[in-house]
Amino acid sequence: MKKVEDLFKARASSPLETAMLYDGRVGFTIPEYQRQYDWSEDNIARLYYDTLNGFQRLSDSADANAFTFLGTLIFVEEETKEEEFSGVSVAVVDGQQRLTPLTLFCPHSSLDGLTPREYHQQSTEDQTLNSANL
Repeated sequence: MKKVEDLFKARASSPLETAMLYDGRVGFTIPEYQRQYDWSEDNIARLYYDTLNGFQRLSDSADANAFTFLGTLIFVEEETKEEEFSGVSVAVVDGQQRLTPLTLFCPHSSLDGLTPREYHQQSTEDQTLNSANL
């Protein structure tokens, strides 16, 4: 039987620690009571560039002030899971609007094989080229 105090255990973790929850074998579920995903392209672009700028600052400095605060994500481990999934399912209680695009950014940035500085420079050059072609 679960104890009441176990329901409210909290732990702070870095984005890397969060990504590696349960040895990377974690699946996110969105509870039915959550509102639908509704971020606009402007919200996504702002998060994307804030994230890239945060990576840039971290590549320039190990100072704690270089970190970008992306907000709180709250997960609750689910007791039930889907049969075909062998990992751990966690419900996203808070942070769905941010977590969704961040999850989609990750594969794209890792496939480029670039350092954050190179990626940012290429992204800036691409924006300049796109503006020139308009």
